[in-house]
Amino acid sequence: MTEPKIMYVYRDSFDTLSLLSDEQLGRLMKALFVYAETGMEKEFDDDLALKMMFRMMHKQVDRDFQKYKDECERRSAAAKKAAQARWHRDELSNREQI
Repeated sequence: MTEPKIMYVYRDSFDTLSLLSDEQLGRLMKALFVYAETGMEKEFDDDLALKMMFRMMHKQVDRDFQKYKDECERRSAAAKKAAQARWHRDELSNREQI
């Protein structure tokens, strides 16, 4: 199964993110991209605000990725079920023609 190629940043985070400086926001976003790509968690021991924001936001990344995987599995199962029904219908049609 492939990993999602998208990482959401929700608009309702704006109020909190706007409290960060541009430098802090840049550091946070880079850390989130690294986490989404590699799973490596950044430690922000020098900045408590970044540490809290990263912990909150990386959990959302995890939830979004799990939701993506669950949806892929659901769609795959539905496609397999539809294919089996179609093959079964084709088999019955072929038997009736004989």
